[in-house]
Amino acid sequence: MKDLIPIDEVCRLAQVSKPTVYRKVKVGEFPSPVKVPTTASRGPKMVNRWDRGAVLAWCFKKNAERTAVDVAVEETDEHWDA
Repeated sequence: MKDLIPIDEVCRLAQVSKPTVYRKVKVGEFPSPVKVPTTASRGPKMVNRWDRGAVLAWCFKKNAERTAVDVAVEETDEHWDA
C-alpha cells in the first residue's frame, strides 16, 4: 500500500502553501491527490491524500532544476574574475 500523506505534510515537504499546492495540481505541475474515505462521523466522507514518494520525487526534481540553474549562472558570471 502506498504511503499517503495529508495536505499539511505535503506543504511542509514541498515548502509551499496549500493554495500553491492546489494551483500547481490544477495546471499539472504537481502530483495529483487521490480521494480516500475518512472514518470521521462528521465532515467530508472523502479526503485528499498524496503519495509521499511522488511528492518527494517532485521536491528532488525541483531542487535539481534549481541547482542546475544556480551552477549555470555561476559559470557565466565573468565579473567574479575581475
